[in-house]
Amino acid sequence: MWKHATVFIFALVIVLLTGSYFIITNNTTKTANEEVIKSLKNKNISKIQIRDGMTGEHILIIEKEKISSIINQLVNMNYKKIDKVEDSTGWTYSLKIYSKDSVLLGYTFISNEKCLINGTCYKIIDNNDIIKFLKNFFHQCIMNPRSQTQD
Repeated sequence: MWKHATVFIFALVIVLLTGSYFIITNNTTKTANEEVIKSLKNKNISKIQIRDGMTGEHILIIEKEKISSIINQLVNMNYKKIDKVEDSTGWTYSLKIYSKDSVLLGYTFISNEKCLINGTCYKIIDNNDIIKFLKNFFHQCIMNPRSQTQD
């Protein structure tokens, strides 16, 4: 009898710990996403600077439609705060998002899985190939410079 009770209590503790872990990690992801969305939604974003980490070349996006496209990509990603990014040899793209002349947010993409947002490390949960999006976006703007200025 005591053996069955002990096994039951042990199993119950395991289930509670596992459930708590999932609640905590999902809550952390949700909180990180909410912070990003709150920083970007309903803000008067005037421009976005994109810098290529390989070449150092950068562009300044000022067209509202293109700004919205970038913001939608960022808002639709899920992030989870992590302690630090392991040793890295650099970054692929960085973004500075402005409201007038003030920087609202700064992104540094290390890979499709990791980024820094205002210096805080995040794991990108749902890899939507942000690097490919930024690369294509960047090169499209270089080839068609009407909607951006090179600063």
